[in-house]
Amino acid sequence: MVLTLIFADIIEVLALQLVNSMKYVLSIFIIGILVACGSVSTTESQPQETPEIGTPMPTISARDSGSEDEGYVQLNIFSGREQPDWNLTRDQTKQLAALVEELPRTDQTLPETGLGYSGFEVYLPNPDETFFDAMIVYNGIIEYRVNEIIHYLTDNDREVERFLLASAESHVDDAVYTTLQDEIASSDTE
Repeated sequence: MVLTLIFADIIEVLALQLVNSMKYVLSIFIIGILVACGSVSTTESQPQETPEIGTPMPTISARDSGSEDEGYVQLNIFSGREQPDWNLTRDQTKQLAALVEELPRTDQTLPETGLGYSGFEVYLPNPDETFFDAMIVYNGIIEYRVNEIIHYLTDNDREVERFLLASAESHVDDAVYTTLQDEIASSDTE
């Protein structure tokens, strides 16, 4: 009986050591995959140069490229399924650029998001680097990148978000559109 208890204790200790070893190996394996995919950097990141609030914003212009579609928008609203996306026409791109150019700079960054709606991503062609490459619009804050430098704008009335929502109407189902419309409207009363 004592021998059986000792044997059981030894088996239990070995099993715990095996589990801990497997956790360690699995952790190393996952980190290796993340590094290989570029999700985790093994080198120290260099701080990005952030312009002072008073510096002029790069021009955000919608060039006449001859293309009917100028921009691409993705609505980030789902978890675990494909996000709705659509193209902006040249006229919509010009309207968007005009809205964004009027907004003041801020040092406030994008708010944290959870599940559900987390903003619009907008991408515009940028061959001559005269306007933003990418922009995230969420909850009255706009983060945009020009030449890999991040800038922030504030849109207290959420006009840009409303504009992008209007451009989404024919690209998302009614339930998503109504939910998003309600979410943007509810934050106006907060």
